Order: sequence, then structure tokens, then C-alpha cells
Amino acid sequence: MGTQEGHTIYVIAHAAGLSAASVTPGTRLLQDIRMDGDDAVDFFKTFEKKFNVDLVRLWEHCITISLRRESSRGYRFADSKSRLSSRTL
Repeated sequence: MGTQEGHTIYVIAHAAGLSAASVTPGTRLLQDIRMDGDDAVDFFKTFEKKFNVDLVRLWEHCITISLRRESSRGYRFADSKSRLSSRTL
């Protein structure tokens, strides 16, 4: 295992409260270690800083998914910055 890969596994294991031995390159955050919601957001923020990577496309994707969920629940958004304008009953 390469140094970068080992460091990545360590960061994931530490964030999830697991031993590094229980995390592999194929470990999935949501499905295998149940990392989601605020825990996942915190993890990706830490990951960005530790590895000096730009995850802006990931954040854009997450926002898009969130907006779709809210829209399907009857929320309308006032503008592209996603301010909630009203709820349709």
C-alpha cells in the first residue's frame, strides 16, 4: 500500500472511529461504515484540508441532491442561492 493510500485509510478510520485494519481501498463511506450527514460533511472538510484538494464539485453535487429532495417535498426556492421562499401545502 502506498504512503498516500495508507494516510487516506488512516484519516477515514480515524473519522469513523475504526481501526485502520478495518478500512480498505474498497470501503464505502455510507454503505460500509455508515458515514453520512454531518459526519460526512465534517470528514470531507477535513479531507480537503489534509490532502489539499478541492472538492467543490462534490459540494455542488450534494447541494443539487439536497435541493431535489426539498423540491420533491413541496418546497420552492426563491433563487439559485437556495433561499426558502415558501412551502406549498
